[in-house]
Amino acid sequence: EHLVWWNCLLDNVVPPPEKWRNKDRDWLSSRQIELQTGRQKSSMMQRLHLRPVLQASESVMLVVPEQADGAEVVPSLLLGDLEAAFGPRYRDFNFHLNQEDDLKRLAKWFSLADHCHLTARPSGRPKPQLRITSPRLIRHSEYETPTNLDTLFYYPHRWFFRQKLKIYPGSLLSISRDETLQGNLSHRFFEHLLLQPDVTQFSRDAVREWIDAHAETLFPREGATLLLYGREPDRLAFLNKVKNAAWSLISMLRNNGWEVLHTEYKLEGTFVNVPVRGKADLILARGDERAIIDLKWSGLNRRKELIINGEDLQLVLYAHLLPPPEQWPHTAYFILKEGKMVARNALAFKEAIVAGNMSDHGAACEAILSRMQTTYRWRQAQFANGQLEVRNSRTALELEHLYEGHLFDLLEMKNEDDRWDEYRILLDR
Repeated sequence: EHLVWWNCLLDNVVPPPEKWRNKDRDWLSSRQIELQTGRQKSSMMQRLHLRPVLQASESVMLVVPEQADGAEVVPSLLLGDLEAAFGPRYRDFNFHLNQEDDLKRLAKWFSLADHCHLTARPSGRPKPQLRITSPRLIRHSEYETPTNLDTLFYYPHRWFFRQKLKIYPGSLLSISRDETLQGNLSHRFFEHLLLQPDVTQFSRDAVREWIDAHAETLFPREGATLLLYGREPDRLAFLNKVKNAAWSLISMLRNNGWEVLHTEYKLEGTFVNVPVRGKADLILARGDERAIIDLKWSGLNRRKELIINGEDLQLVLYAHLLPPPEQWPHTAYFILKEGKMVARNALAFKEAIVAGNMSDHGAACEAILSRMQTTYRWRQAQFANGQLEVRNSRTALELEHLYEGHLFDLLEMKNEDDRWDEYRILLDR
């Protein structure tokens, strides 16, 4: 009987590209399946716009704001139809809430609220530490992962909220953005390609043919959005990057005498008496030498900075877990999007981009691992004392003063917000 349409605005959405080809329509039509045409869809939308007026039996209220989502709006085309249908009488039931005369007319039917000013509530000074009232009740983790440890070292509140309090972000049905999708797909290509017998002897044409053949089954299963109408240029560009990266990596393996030992290799061990589990993208062998390669879709400059700053913690932890324990394997990042290797030195790959100086890789890993272990013990001591650090750009300076003189043997702490902090909204409470 009564209908209220909030945000009665023009649905100015560009229609998606037509996904049916003429031969698809003809094939379906031959089997008595008739698809809607563009004209039929447009006609249906026009009828849907009229439904509120045609179906409400007593009253219809159409509410049109001046702005929505921070931008000026265009009213629904329904209002133009109503104005044309009623002519001068349209003014009788059209009200502007910021005009005094209209408010008086509207008061005949509605009790309207008065305007009032709301006082701003300051959020207060952010706390650099939260108090854990019963730290003895914190359960020990069954195991840790390199990603979890990285979060614990630099942003312990994220680690605590997720691992201990089990506060997880809402699970939404969503499609991965292109960068994430392409990263996952490229990993899948490399995972299977590098397991092929004698892959280091593949020619460039053989690499291209293998990727084209496997794309026919991989895209429908794991990259369907790249098969949509209009995405062909994106799909071809992505495949070309994968082909170039694959040939670049295989050439580096052959030129430097490496053989593929494992892909997606599970690593297990202990770190300061805590069980740790991880999965290395690529394990290589050259005689008694070993190398661990972390495949990344993008981020060449960021990986260089991690190595230069001694923050390639995940690679160092993988190297620590890979047997034999008395030998440090080589480590490197391979950037798929650019087909380039980034490493601490060029001893494993002469083509690698060297980040920093030609330092002794084993000594560098020993120093980083020692700092990781010291930082882990320090964090655990904080938890035992009921202290949970909240680190972001607003608390970093206060934390530096709080810890003054006690950070020399630790990993260098961050002074900026964590870009992946899903708990940021909770920190001002």
